[in-house]
Amino acid sequence: MAVGDVSNALGHLGLLDASGLAAVVFYELLAWDPARAEVVLEDARRRVADIARQGVRTPVRLAAHGPYSVSPSLLRALAREGGPAAIHVAESGAEERFLNGGDREWSAFLGRRGLGHVSFMPPQTTPVRYLESLGALHPGLVAAHCVRVDADERALLARRGVFVAVCPRSNRRLGVGIPQVPEMLAAGIEVCLGTDSLASADSLDLLQDAAALHREFPALEPAAIVRMATATGARALGLDDLGEIATGKRAALAFAPGAVADPLDFLVSGDARARRVEW
Repeated sequence: MAVGDVSNALGHLGLLDASGLAAVVFYELLAWDPARAEVVLEDARRRVADIARQGVRTPVRLAAHGPYSVSPSLLRALAREGGPAAIHVAESGAEERFLNGGDREWSAFLGRRGLGHVSFMPPQTTPVRYLESLGALHPGLVAAHCVRVDADERALLARRGVFVAVCPRSNRRLGVGIPQVPEMLAAGIEVCLGTDSLASADSLDLLQDAAALHREFPALEPAAIVRMATATGARALGLDDLGEIATGKRAALAFAPGAVADPLDFLVSGDARARRVEW
């Protein structure tokens, strides 16, 4: 079972339950062979049901890894059930070229993984438009990365009610570019902040991604970045009672010590270190 990168990262700024565990777990599916779609989905359903029967309070939601690692059949099946809950999308040029039918490198990789026999007709479109054609863009979907999206796709994501989780440190380390966050916000997209995984980031410290985003877009108000890491992140996970210090919200808090003139500037400076507040 794969813990979703976004849910794991957002836990570091107050999105924790009383036991200290991540408040949401994404069970991430990878299955490129369409012949295995139903088997993989049924196995995932069974595992999630087993977890629920054990009395685990943390919600477990079915997610898809990416449009290049999950078959169209499985993506459609998830969409019919209102999913996927999350997906990595529009992260790199290689992903885009593969869906356009012109990336031999990714096709060769699939061959080395024993999947060269799988027939796939490239949709010859972009990752976001491909997901739209499969019915996989839906309100509440957490779309990680979205580095390579154009103006029309930003409007589409906003219209569909998709949350975009940006992961600037991961994107910079992998050399895939940086998502155009100001343009996303201007389009009305709910943008939240994530870390991606330890495979592409040095840590799961969300404040370091807040600082990285501030370096990339110094004109972006610190308050907007902090909101991405807290209130918007909570809504992205369906945890509307978290993410803000406000009447009626649950007191799941983090504390970043420091004697500073402007707390919001401090939180995106790279010097802040959060620790959980026990109660």
